[in-house]
Amino acid sequence: AYTLKAGLTLSRLGTLRNYQGRYGEAADLFRRSTEVFVAAVGPDHVYTGATLASAGQAMLLDGRPERAEALLRRGLRVQEKQLGLAHPDTATTRMVLAQALLALGQVEQADALSRRSVMDLERSSGEDAQNTASARVVHAAVLMAEGENALAERESRRAVAALETILSADHPQVSDARSSLAEALLVQGRAMDAETVVSPALTRTASAFGPSHPGAIKLQTQLARSLLAQSRLADAMEASRSSASPLVLSAPALRRQRQLERVRVEAA
Repeated sequence: AYTLKAGLTLSRLGTLRNYQGRYGEAADLFRRSTEVFVAAVGPDHVYTGATLASAGQAMLLDGRPERAEALLRRGLRVQEKQLGLAHPDTATTRMVLAQALLALGQVEQADALSRRSVMDLERSSGEDAQNTASARVVHAAVLMAEGENALAERESRRAVAALETILSADHPQVSDARSSLAEALLVQGRAMDAETVVSPALTRTASAFGPSHPGAIKLQTQLARSLLAQSRLADAMEASRSSASPLVLSAPALRRQRQLERVRVEAA
């Protein structure tokens, strides 16, 4: 039935599936919710804009950035019209659109949107609010794409500190922030620091959601990369085997790491 209650029920179930890492299912639920809202309250209602944005985010997490961009732009237009340009929900959708554009290689546009999102959310929600911290994670990814890795580390650290104060340690947003920080450290050659950041997040995420959760897979892969960068080949291979998305090591890389292991053993 095309009722407001039906649309809200579908939207809430989509939110749950997103939290569980079942992004394809979430995207379908949000799509159906959008259809219901359009029929029940119209295409320009705030509920329609919100569920369009949620569908776009789920599409992005499911690896479909082109489709995500289209949905996010539709949702953003509705939210800008109904809520205003600087409303927290509008700024959050703009943040996710920045992620989609970054995934599509449109770094300059992503930078402008992510900077604006952080600025608007700092003003409307506070510098250490949950949605502001999430915007910092997105902006950190853009900064890394621009080679500004130290600034990306700073933004990621602020996000981790804020989110770990607000949310439970195993919350997916906390894992995302720690993953962002680990990536900033890895690209700066600080593999040991990255391992320290990733390991507890991986343990908590895998325990709460299982090792096949997308967040756990990402963290497991980062752990393997950090171990490999420390020349701990055996540990890296074990971490990679434990991941549902194993780290692929080239033959030359394997040979170099084995040579390093032999030199270290001989030196000892």
